[in-house]
Amino acid sequence: MQNTIAREIRLEGIGLHSGKKVALFFKPSGPGEGIVFKRVDVTPQQVVRIADFEFGTQKRRTTVTKDGVEIHTVEHLMAALWALRIDNIMIEIDNAELPGLDGSGKGFYDCLAAAGVSELDRQERVVTITRPLWCEHNDAFIGIFPSESGVFRVGYMLEAPVPSIGRQFLDLVLTGDNFSREIIGARTFCLRQEAEMLLKMGYGKGANTANTLVMDESGPIDNTLRFPDEPVRHKILDLVGDLYLTGAFLKGRVIAVKSGHELNMALVEKIRAETRSST
Repeated sequence: MQNTIAREIRLEGIGLHSGKKVALFFKPSGPGEGIVFKRVDVTPQQVVRIADFEFGTQKRRTTVTKDGVEIHTVEHLMAALWALRIDNIMIEIDNAELPGLDGSGKGFYDCLAAAGVSELDRQERVVTITRPLWCEHNDAFIGIFPSESGVFRVGYMLEAPVPSIGRQFLDLVLTGDNFSREIIGARTFCLRQEAEMLLKMGYGKGANTANTLVMDESGPIDNTLRFPDEPVRHKILDLVGDLYLTGAFLKGRVIAVKSGHELNMALVEKIRAETRSST
């Protein structure tokens, strides 16, 4: 069945890229209302529904937009909503970017779990993949294929030119339970040589070595890993959050190689087009 949260709850923080303070106010919704963002800091207030939005063009984050009003860095919250099976909620936000919190989805998950999950009187939306869909760019690839066992399974291969990451691969049949244990706490990361460049490009103004794993040759600077392969786990966190922007729980087999938000979003568009054409 569909779910919402049992009570209203508030969450505050700093945008990972913008460095600006932001508050979220989560409110329960009724069946079929879906996941809805509302920018309350603009006039008139702008609603962005996950069922009806466009993708923004910002790099290194996932942005949704409607009528020129953008909401940045939604992927970690979307992953937390997926893990808790929440498909109806109103999210009021008073700035353009969601808070970065500790760089993972754990803060969102813990907040929503504290509000409680309430079952609604309508079947949830599930999309079963019946034919292969994929996107690729240079040496990056992401595809989703029919799953013979009818589950949601993700395999991700990450490769980075530092020994502390190297080549990492993780393949999991994902459920809310194992996602909350093994994936939701994995934090965002970048290479040490990338960090200064990203700041010059205007990214990461709210980032620091506590909420971002800045990886050098030997490991994270001024931090310790939560998992030996935390970078690839974070990539799966991002991927699941991005794919939940289809507005449905997917049944299929995902294979990704070096895929990031832009390629993930291209696959989301293909899935959305596929489901529109079949209805």
